[in-house]
Amino acid sequence: MLPRIVVGLIALSLAGCASHPQGPGWPESDGFNYMAGWDNSGLPKDVAHEWYRAGVPASAVGSWNEAGVDSPTEAAQWISATKSAGGVSFTTLKGLVAVERLGKLTTSDVALALATRRFDKNSPLVGMQAVLIRRGESPEQAANDAPNRLNAAMKNRFVARFGTAALSECGGQVHSFPVMGPFSSADPYTVDGKCYEFDRALPPQSVQWLNDKEAIVPAVSWYFVGNEHWQFNGAHLLVMGIAPHQYQSVIGATVTPMSFRIMNAVNDADPNQSQGAN
Repeated sequence: MLPRIVVGLIALSLAGCASHPQGPGWPESDGFNYMAGWDNSGLPKDVAHEWYRAGVPASAVGSWNEAGVDSPTEAAQWISATKSAGGVSFTTLKGLVAVERLGKLTTSDVALALATRRFDKNSPLVGMQAVLIRRGESPEQAANDAPNRLNAAMKNRFVARFGTAALSECGGQVHSFPVMGPFSSADPYTVDGKCYEFDRALPPQSVQWLNDKEAIVPAVSWYFVGNEHWQFNGAHLLVMGIAPHQYQSVIGATVTPMSFRIMNAVNDADPNQSQGAN
């Protein structure tokens, strides 16, 4: 017969093994391992586990939060809604979440819109299509109506921000800002003479100022020129496409970027305040 103290030690050992069979870094039955990056996320273990179950890796939780999604349950709903398209960018997600917060669409509407595959998954047309579906239109009819409805909405916002004179100078047409990067087939010659509203925040390190009136964004091949200095962050820019302004890269290659003239810059804090960059 074993001494009572030995029996007690064995019982404690077995209890410890039952709670942590392989130690604190061993994965749970569903594969979750708090020590595999989640311990640096700042989230309690139980909350981190919920994000894991939603299909969100530890490194992406911050991006989801920045897009306006603060709970793993909501993240799971958006993941499900965009699954047919292979997901959307966080920039697109942020816009969709903002419209959802206004009650103008739901994740189910977005899922129906993406399922039609009528537009690029990151196009603002998807959001407009989802809004029209929420209003009672069929997915196909909503897709047919989305371009005109989006154009009208963009014009209204444009006039509220820059005025009717600016809209007239732009020929009454407002375009979604084009995207161009090292792996993009976008044609830099197609923007000449077209007006765009640019309100994207750019990390300071991504902008290279050639002087106080010229700047390039090498990563996405953009060139901007204005009559006065302006700020990319904290302002809405009205730009017009111009003929490509070629320049030499650091390795001596000729770069042909999408090129734009800054027509006006309106501060976020005061829609009536122009930075005078036209």
